[in-house]
Amino acid sequence: MHIPLAYEGADTMDFLNDGKIWLGIFFIIPGFVSQQVFDLVLARDRRRWGDEIVAVFAYSVANLVIWHSLIAKLVTTGDISTTARILGLALCVFVSPAVLGWVFAQILKSTWLNEWIRSPYATAWDFRFSTLEEAWVICHLRDGRAIGGFMSSRSFTSSHPYAKDLYIEQVWKLDERYSFVEAVKGSGGMLVSMSDCTLVEFIENENKGASRQ
Repeated sequence: MHIPLAYEGADTMDFLNDGKIWLGIFFIIPGFVSQQVFDLVLARDRRRWGDEIVAVFAYSVANLVIWHSLIAKLVTTGDISTTARILGLALCVFVSPAVLGWVFAQILKSTWLNEWIRSPYATAWDFRFSTLEEAWVICHLRDGRAIGGFMSSRSFTSSHPYAKDLYIEQVWKLDERYSFVEAVKGSGGMLVSMSDCTLVEFIENENKGASRQ
């Protein structure tokens, strides 16, 4: 696969005849975009610079293989309109790499890969909350008290490598058996730091109001 790094006949874009600019556009930016999207989907430890560069280059090469025909046309053809060229570059440099990073993260998260590769999640915390849509939770504090609440789309959990904490959107009163009694009126939610807790318990919806032995 050979992609010329300059084209003729585009006086308004002569600066793009510099091969170094094309190398940067197609071998650095796409990989960086893919890596950032991947890290947004899967919380990971900070990588060493060497590993980061390899990952960026690998993503860029994969993206280049997918779009090499279109990229060659964008780079070498001078009769493409400026709008079409910009849209094409946006697709190849930003949109496609973002999708590539997202797809790769989803593949690693697939349950069918669990027996073949190490879990992509850095902690059990990230694993549990990565797919959590709604949950009734009880946070057991170190001083013996417990906080109950309901978590949904307006709740939030931190992810690795940051300190573990929760924002519970709806706080509930608990009885002595840790059963949910009623929502706390006028509550705007509660922030809970895991440094103050011994464990977090998840309760099934149908059992949230049942007395617990």
